[in-house]
Amino acid sequence: MAIVSRQKLNISEPKQKVDLTKYVENHEFIFDEAFDEKNTNAMVYQRTAKPLIEFVFNGGKATCFAYGQTGAGKTHTMMGSSREPGIYVLAGRDLFEKASNSSGITVYISFYEIYGGKLFDLFHGRKRLEAREDAHKNVVIAGLQEKLVENVDDLMELIDYGNKVRSTGTTSANADSSRSHAILMITLKKKEKVFGKFSFIDLAGSERGADTMDADRQRRLEGAEINKSLLALKECIRALDKQDGGHVPFRGSKLTQVLRDSFMGNSCTVMIAAVSPNVLSVEHSLNSLRYADRVKELCKENKSDLMPVEEDDWAAPAAPAPVAAPLQPKQKQRVPVEVTEAPKPAAAKAQAQAPWMEAPAEEEDDMRISHEHLIENIMNENDDIVAAHRQQVQDIMDLVKEEMHILSRVEQPGGSIDSYISSLDGILDRKMLIIKDLRDRVSKFQKQLKEEEDLSKSLERTSPDGKRRT
Repeated sequence: MAIVSRQKLNISEPKQKVDLTKYVENHEFIFDEAFDEKNTNAMVYQRTAKPLIEFVFNGGKATCFAYGQTGAGKTHTMMGSSREPGIYVLAGRDLFEKASNSSGITVYISFYEIYGGKLFDLFHGRKRLEAREDAHKNVVIAGLQEKLVENVDDLMELIDYGNKVRSTGTTSANADSSRSHAILMITLKKKEKVFGKFSFIDLAGSERGADTMDADRQRRLEGAEINKSLLALKECIRALDKQDGGHVPFRGSKLTQVLRDSFMGNSCTVMIAAVSPNVLSVEHSLNSLRYADRVKELCKENKSDLMPVEEDDWAAPAAPAPVAAPLQPKQKQRVPVEVTEAPKPAAAKAQAQAPWMEAPAEEEDDMRISHEHLIENIMNENDDIVAAHRQQVQDIMDLVKEEMHILSRVEQPGGSIDSYISSLDGILDRKMLIIKDLRDRVSKFQKQLKEEEDLSKSLERTSPDGKRRT
């Protein structure tokens, strides 16, 4: 992979012909900005999110996404470290500096994650949250805590706390992969009313379905939900970009639902696509770049405006042109690309495939479609069973209260044994019906789990070209 200019990069893909002759196919991508592994988080921030600070203070809603494969460095870019602050902290510093020069503006932050299609407050012990729409079609996250922050140190401390309780897990590409979408919202308020908002989203790492087949079921469910939400995000951005007044599928996932107001009205969005320069990651790097390119839909005539790369460009970047455009007619999203360090060699055996890519063979493709539908059914049924179990517990508790009542009556002097037996018989019948209903649900769910396990093993035995392994 080579950064040709501040806007263009080339990626070389090793391939092999039918006669086993090896060759290299070159791909060229054009973006608003391109960064290599030598660039610091500060340099990336300068040319991506910083121009949005002024926009937020003018009453706008800004959003910054980090997208890419597992292990490409998204979390490092957004969160940073003690030695190299990420975009969260760098933006926070500029926001506080500008707020200190503005009269009556206070800064609040909230931090939550979307895991498995559910919302959890990272400032409140991962308390479950619910997203609802009010009468004005605005999405309200009920129960989400907001923290008043007065300086950058408070901001860093709260971000560090929230990040420690975020959901992570081991995947084939990263031993400590983020398995949730983390959303940090910095809200500016004036006289207790929202004045401007900056949302930062560290998206969970995208993965190929094929690379999760050898994982346990929990990882397969996680991967399916992550890819579903990433696809929904792309579809919403593409629908907004058409600006034809058509339907925008915000309800396609929890991610797009809660970010609805970040895309509507006076809003700006910047997407940072993180990819790896490692040749073993080329397949997924291409998928990530194609995703970013489709989101951006950059016109080909812009290629003539490219500037040749100079060594000094990276050391001291000039004041950037705006790198984010509002989602308004005749304007498009800006998509910088950051090339980060490669995943560890041991993790390079499996690379991710974005959810819109086609499977390599018809037979395998049909199996994967069936598997995706089955995964979706399992996830939906899982929520139904949990709700049914909770209701069963409540119903049983109500029956226990009735049992205590009839026991108390029959033990009183003159208590009617006939009435007691009749009531007890009715209670036992109702108990059996409640338990049978839940048992039937559990049995049906176990069959789906077994079917998913068998289908997953079949897919695992299928090679990339659709042929069975010997």
